[in-house]
Amino acid sequence: MKSRILRLTALLLLISLLAGCGAATTSPYQRPELNMPGAWQGDKADEAGQKDASAAAKSKNAEVLQGLSPESLATRALGFHEPELGRLLAAVMERNNDLAAAAYTVRQARLTAGLKADALMPTASAEINGEYSKKLDKSGSDVSHSVSGSLAYEVDLWGKLAKERDMATWEADATEEDLRATALSLIGTTAELYFNIAYLNESIALGQASITRGVKTLDLAQVRYGVGADNSLDVLQAKRDLAKLRANQEDLLRQLAVKRTALAVLLDGPPEGVLTDPKNLPRGTLPTVQEGLPAEVLGRRPDLRAAEIRLRKALLNVDVKRVSYYPTFTLTGTLGSTSSALVEVVQNPVAALLAGVTLPFLQWNEMKLNIKLAKAEYEQSVVEFRQALYEALKEVEDALSSRQYYAAQGAKLAEALDSATKVERLYEDRYRLGADTMQNWLDAQESRQDTETSLLANRLNRLINYVTLYQALGGEPIKPVKQAKSTKTITPSPGLVASTNLRSSATH
Repeated sequence: MKSRILRLTALLLLISLLAGCGAATTSPYQRPELNMPGAWQGDKADEAGQKDASAAAKSKNAEVLQGLSPESLATRALGFHEPELGRLLAAVMERNNDLAAAAYTVRQARLTAGLKADALMPTASAEINGEYSKKLDKSGSDVSHSVSGSLAYEVDLWGKLAKERDMATWEADATEEDLRATALSLIGTTAELYFNIAYLNESIALGQASITRGVKTLDLAQVRYGVGADNSLDVLQAKRDLAKLRANQEDLLRQLAVKRTALAVLLDGPPEGVLTDPKNLPRGTLPTVQEGLPAEVLGRRPDLRAAEIRLRKALLNVDVKRVSYYPTFTLTGTLGSTSSALVEVVQNPVAALLAGVTLPFLQWNEMKLNIKLAKAEYEQSVVEFRQALYEALKEVEDALSSRQYYAAQGAKLAEALDSATKVERLYEDRYRLGADTMQNWLDAQESRQDTETSLLANRLNRLINYVTLYQALGGEPIKPVKQAKSTKTITPSPGLVASTNLRSSATH
C-alpha cells in the first residue's frame, strides 16, 4: 500500500514538472517598433474638450466598441441629432447580410476554440458487450455480459495543446474584431448613402427652382420678342438654357435611383417603410473634434486590433510548429487500473523520457522547414501590421486636413453665392430695362446656380468627411452636438461657413 502511494506521488510530481516545460517553449511577444507622430498634422482642433484628451480617448474606447448595437446607433447616429439616420442605421445593422455572415464566422471560430480547449481534457470511452450461446444438443444456453471503460489523457508536456487552444481563442477574438470592423464599415457606407440621398433630393429641389425661373425667363423673352423689344436669338438662348436644366434634372433623378438601390442592398430588401427620404442635408454645426487626439486612439480601430491579435497568433504558431515534433505521452487506464505504459513511466520516468527525446530527429529536415515557414509567416504578419497602422495614420491625417480645407472652401463659396445672387439680380434689372442682353443675364443665372450647387456639394463633402474621420478613428472622436432642424430653404445657414478656424467649436 505504501509503495503504491509513493508511486502515485512520484507520478503527480513528474506531471507537474513536465507541465512547466510549456513555458520554456513560448516566445515572448513584443509589439513591433513603430514611428508614431507627436500630433496629427491636420489637427487644428476645437476648443471644446481640449483638456485631458488622452483620458477622454481612453474612456471612449469601451463606449465605441460597445456602441455598435442597433439600439445605440438609433439614439447616437454617429453623434448627429438625426433620428431618421439613426433608425436607418439600426435597420441596416439588423438586416444586413454581410454583417450576418461575419457573425456566423465568429460563431464558427468560437466553436473551434472550444474544440481545441476540449483536447486538454481526458477522453473517456465505454463499451458494453453481451453474448448469447446455445448448445447444439439443446441441453441449455449461456448468456454473458461485459462492461469496460477507459480513460485517455495526453499530457501536455511542452504546452502544445495549450498553445493550439490559445491560437484558436485569439483567432476567435480576431473574428470578433472583424465583425466590429464590418459593422463600422457598414455604418460609414450607410451614412454616406443617407447623406447622398439627402444631397440629391435637395439638388433636385434646387434644380426644379432653377427650371421654374428658366420658364419665367423664356416667357419674358417671348413676350419681349412678340412686341419687338427682343430678337429671336434671346428666345433661343432661353430655350437652350432651360433644356440644359431639364437634362441635368434627369441625371439627378437617375443618381437618386442608384443610391436608393444601393441602400436596398444594404437593407436586404427595399428601403420603403424603413427610410423616409431625407429632403435636405443636416443643417447647423458639425460635431467638434478634440485637440491633441493621441495616436493611441487608433488602438480602438477593430481592423488594427484584429491585425495585432493575428500577429500574436502567428508568433505562437512558430512555437506550435516547434513543439509538435517533441515526444507526446498519453496516459491510459481501464476501469481504474493502471496500464503498462503508465507503470513504466512511474517506475522509470527518466528512461521513458529519454526514449522519447530522440523522436524529433526522425523528421529533422521537415521540422526545420516547417519552423522556418512559420517564422516567415510571422515576419510577414509584422510587416503587414506595421503597414496597416501607417495606412490608418494616413487616413486620419487626410481626414483632418480635408476637414480644414472644406471649412475654408465653404466660407468662400458662401461669399461667392452672395455676390452671384446680387449680380444675377442686377443683370435681370438691366435686361428688363433694355440696358443689357439676354445672354449676360443667362450667364449670371448659370453662375449663381453653379455656386449654389458647389456650396451644397461642399456641405455634403463635410458630412462625408466627418463619417470618414469617424471610421478612421474607430468611432466618435468628438462630443456630439445638437443639429439644427433641416429646412427646405435653399439659403445655407450662416453657421455652416462662418469661419475657417477649426478652433471655433461653433463652426463645424
